[in-house]
Amino acid sequence: MPKKSKTLCVDDLRHAEYYGMQGTFDELYQKSQNGEVFENLMDLILSRDNILLAYRNIKANKGSYTARTDKKNITDIGSQTPDDVVKRVRFIVTGSEHGYRPKPVRRKDIPKPNGKTRPLGIPCIWDRLIQQCIKQIMKPICEAKFSNNSLYWSSFLVTLCSEIMLYIETPLVSYSYSLNEVSHSCTS
Repeated sequence: MPKKSKTLCVDDLRHAEYYGMQGTFDELYQKSQNGEVFENLMDLILSRDNILLAYRNIKANKGSYTARTDKKNITDIGSQTPDDVVKRVRFIVTGSEHGYRPKPVRRKDIPKPNGKTRPLGIPCIWDRLIQQCIKQIMKPICEAKFSNNSLYWSSFLVTLCSEIMLYIETPLVSYSYSLNEVSHSCTS
């Protein structure tokens, strides 16, 4: 049975406008359509407004209230001040001399209508927040390259974010090169 096409969520647009990121997303989209190469995306990914928007977007998802491998959920992040959340995300990504290393993912089997199950990976809530920060910046870049009728852009974006997360795991010295290499391959 074909799925209905998903329209842009009004809340997502409202949140992006509230945090002042919609203009940035529009600019990234336009630059991608024009074939520009992206550099220094970490500055955008770790910008205060992008981090707070990521928090707001994952907070709206009921799954964010599920306990993770570290026994935390979105309310643990919400109990901190915005400045502390921004500082913590930046530290997690750039603070270690060994680079960013995501925590183990919680595995959950989800029942399907046919009686079988499908696996679901539930990342630690801080890793989920970082994934959302990356996704928000990469989405307009990749969206500009895909047809409106493409069924696969969403799964591609998830795969791309996973690859970026692997690049982020490498030592700090290679952040800039690796992330730019991935974003360039997305736009070629």
